[in-house]
Amino acid sequence: NKFTHTYGYYECRCRLQKKPGWWSAFWIQSPIIGASLNPAETGTEIDVMESIRNPGRIEPHNAYTGGYGQDMKRAKVGGDFNMDTEEFHRFGVLWDETGYTFYVDGVEDGHISEYVSKRPEFILISTEVRGYRREDHKPIPEAYENQGDTFLVDYVRVFDIEK
Repeated sequence: NKFTHTYGYYECRCRLQKKPGWWSAFWIQSPIIGASLNPAETGTEIDVMESIRNPGRIEPHNAYTGGYGQDMKRAKVGGDFNMDTEEFHRFGVLWDETGYTFYVDGVEDGHISEYVSKRPEFILISTEVRGYRREDHKPIPEAYENQGDTFLVDYVRVFDIEK
């Protein structure tokens, strides 16, 4: 709880990993997601950027609510394209009372108006080895073959909305 925030423009400038086997992400999370079925009260996972499959491949932006069991709900928009892994890119979301508007390199990439959180949430920058969530908890072979790859973050910024 060193930094939780509600509403604003959140942006990360990063260079994506260049090899398969890794999962990088920039996301926003509620500390009590799923404690009730009301996303306004208990929050929403907001996936601003995820690169899971192939290097440079960006997944759709997501809003998850209801926890991670049978009550989980998801809305998705945009993404699903390739980025140059040699260059830095900016991934952002404007979170306000109307929902989540996503941006890639300053260009709008969709809006989700469902599952709007009114709760302070925290930021995550994460990487993980693909495959560990499988039943055997073993990384996919590419993760072993491509050790030493880098997901490089230049900055993360949060701007308040002027009233």
